[in-house]
Amino acid sequence: AVPSGALTENAYERLVADLLDSVRQNLPVDALVVALHGATVSVAYPDADGEFLRRLREMVGPEMPVVLTLDLHANISAAMARHSTALVTYRTNPHLDQEERGREAARLLARTMRGETRPVQALEAPPFFVQISRQYTAVEPARSLYIAVQEVMAWPGILSASTAMGFYYADVPEMGTTFVAVADNDMALARRAARWMAERA
Repeated sequence: AVPSGALTENAYERLVADLLDSVRQNLPVDALVVALHGATVSVAYPDADGEFLRRLREMVGPEMPVVLTLDLHANISAAMARHSTALVTYRTNPHLDQEERGREAARLLARTMRGETRPVQALEAPPFFVQISRQYTAVEPARSLYIAVQEVMAWPGILSASTAMGFYYADVPEMGTTFVAVADNDMALARRAARWMAERA
């Protein structure tokens, strides 16, 4: 779909039903990689991706690893973080690294399934956004956000780090630039890393 207005309630329910049915028909599965945009809005659910993930989590249970890939323009909500095991966002605008991020998510999921890691993630959502015309990641101000992501990725115990600059044409409470850190069984580290990126921004 292209950016447009909020999805009607009927359209949203049909899309979500189709997605959930596609999973249900293939159960049992060991884990899921879920590719979402992350800034979907519906009339009934402003945080449309968060509501979809809530329903998905309800269906597959709390223990199944679910790793998300999200667009750099996602408006990441607390519900999206809560109902996923880990999330990975694109790091380039224009989006040149979609395949690379998909592979990163799949590798993280594989390590989790083998018992090598236990991802925990923290979200920081300060009252902050970058104007969409300034979201080209090769230059400032966006460039520094992704330099910070790379620095956090080098911290011992960090499995992944993400910044989503958000989509501010979606006028919802979750709109804005967000920072996510995924750590290996260390929530304090994940929170410290996400907060460090937010404070640096």
